[in-house]
Amino acid sequence: MAIQLQLMGITTFEVFDSQMAVEGFAIEMAAINSTSEDHLKFDAILAEMKENLDNAEQFLKSSLGLHRAMVEASHNRALVAQWETLRDLLFREFLTFSEVVSRNVYNGHKKLIGLIRSGDGASAREHICNHIAEVKSHFKATENKKIRSMIKRGKSDG
Repeated sequence: MAIQLQLMGITTFEVFDSQMAVEGFAIEMAAINSTSEDHLKFDAILAEMKENLDNAEQFLKSSLGLHRAMVEASHNRALVAQWETLRDLLFREFLTFSEVVSRNVYNGHKKLIGLIRSGDGASAREHICNHIAEVKSHFKATENKKIRSMIKRGKSDG
């Protein structure tokens, strides 16, 4: 499915919007349906994330693992399948995160797990949607910087 979406010309920003819908609902469901086993999995992955704050690629893998674990905690296989398609489309984009961004992501994820544990689905959904919106803004700003840099190079070349 990810290949089909790429062939259709779906933009990264459209994928982020879809991620908000899928992951937002899944996390709201996780706050209702998650088990103590799910919570132990969250803790283990958060520990991995903390250990890998200085290793962007490993941190990313752990972070995406936590996102997957939270979606799985919804206990809805259709949401997991949709999330995996979106992850496949965004993986390379996420490799651009810096250590500062990683620390912010870690702290935000830690808070999100607390909301899921407390059963506060509405707040958990709001938190993940705000998180995804921030990531989307980060990518938009990065893309704008690249465009400005290309324009400057073009002016200095001509």
